[in-house]
Amino acid sequence: MSEIFSQLGRTCAVPVILTLGERTYNPSVRELRQKIGSNNGRNVSKSEISKCLANLTALGLVKRTDQVLSNPEAGYSLTNIGQEFYRHIIQMRYWAEKGNNFSDPTSNISAC
Repeated sequence: MSEIFSQLGRTCAVPVILTLGERTYNPSVRELRQKIGSNNGRNVSKSEISKCLANLTALGLVKRTDQVLSNPEAGYSLTNIGQEFYRHIIQMRYWAEKGNNFSDPTSNISAC
């Protein structure tokens, strides 16, 4: 379990999942790099994106897809588990963007 959280805590993991979840097609490493870099305002290396994709693929969240002959670069998409995880990230992003008015963020959490 700690390996999963370790991989998901990497700099590009959540941006990659968000970018793949927002696409109606399977973007290449180059397209992911451009999109993530433009959203975060920082240059993300091709090797960083490739390593992140390999790790997310190993976790079963992302899959590599074949592209058409006109675009020989491999594309990537979310697996069913990746899509489920994407929905959770969207909910967390909405919560964070909406703002949290609690002085103690654990005040509304009951004990398990």
